[in-house]
Amino acid sequence: MSNGAKIAHSSVSGLRRRARAFVLSDTRLLRDGIVLALSQERSIEIVGSSGFSVSLVEVVDATPDVVLLDIASQRSLEISQRICGSLPAAKVVALAVTEVDEVVIQCANANVSGFVASGDSISEVVEAVHSAIRGEMKCSPRIAGILLSRLSALSVRNRNGVLSDELTPRERQIMRLMAEGMSNKAIARALTIQVATVKNHVHNILGKLGVHCRGEAAAHARNGLVEHAMNPRLHRLTQNGYGYGPLHQRDLMNRVIQANGAGSLLGRAVE
Repeated sequence: MSNGAKIAHSSVSGLRRRARAFVLSDTRLLRDGIVLALSQERSIEIVGSSGFSVSLVEVVDATPDVVLLDIASQRSLEISQRICGSLPAAKVVALAVTEVDEVVIQCANANVSGFVASGDSISEVVEAVHSAIRGEMKCSPRIAGILLSRLSALSVRNRNGVLSDELTPRERQIMRLMAEGMSNKAIARALTIQVATVKNHVHNILGKLGVHCRGEAAAHARNGLVEHAMNPRLHRLTQNGYGYGPLHQRDLMNRVIQANGAGSLLGRAVE
């Protein structure tokens, strides 16, 4: 097996199917530690592990239900999107997440289905795996708060009428490429322009949309906020009192999921 990837094949038959997990991290100590710990879990089967040099084909061939992805590198976000594109049924759970707004939003935009913070235990990794398979999002109250705050902010922008006429045709073109996960360099190559020119356009886009990072701008493009008005189901959700009164974390996240619909607000955060 190339790229140091390890693919495990189960010899267990006649038993209830376990959750199939693939571990991706360039930090070998973290990767091997997660594999060792999860190997002791009767409900989880490790079907492979590797660094980021692994080919996408090897991950696909392992047919994981869940990919546990070390999110410490910016490259991780691109990998998450590629995995979800090639394995639509698989869920991505982000490991070692820093609980700050920009990181959480970028993870959600990259189709992450669960969040394990840097200070979480192995039992919380196990819970995140099973939650993702059930179609639920495992995350801390802090991360849930970040996601819900973003949902509320987007609903406000919808009421204020954020439409495509605020952006130039070139800016809308660049936003669509950003939504596909392309870097500034890749966009420059695709459009045959200078990287500095792309950076200027990105800066203008962020300013016009009133957002702070590329991930948030990409979320607008994915959800159609630039070309069309916001998802009407999301608008109804906010009008019906979203964010008011104490609710269980799962109830809150389910309302985020309900608002996403077919065109995801935060990438494919949960299906």
